[in-house]
Amino acid sequence: MSDLAKDVTLWKHSSAETAKLWVKFHLYDVVANIFFFGHRRVTFQALIAAAGVQTGQRVLGVGCGTGYFTRLLAFSVGRDGLIVGIDPSPALITYASRQTG
Repeated sequence: MSDLAKDVTLWKHSSAETAKLWVKFHLYDVVANIFFFGHRRVTFQALIAAAGVQTGQRVLGVGCGTGYFTRLLAFSVGRDGLIVGIDPSPALITYASRQTG
């Protein structure tokens, strides 16, 4: 069974493993914030500005992971824009989707 198939199977059928993954994903975001010395948002917003992302644009977030950067991009493109996040991990896609509220 491929790693992707294992991930999908695990995600759909094991609530204990799902809870463990959720904790790992949350910890990743916490560690990333620490790594950026509390400047993660500012750093990513500078990247968005440097890329010239504007309201109304369509943006593809490849390897969106926990969705942190994708959510910042969504704010930048606004209601008239579109942001699509893709990731090889269905578990991360689900987590990122739920973080958007």
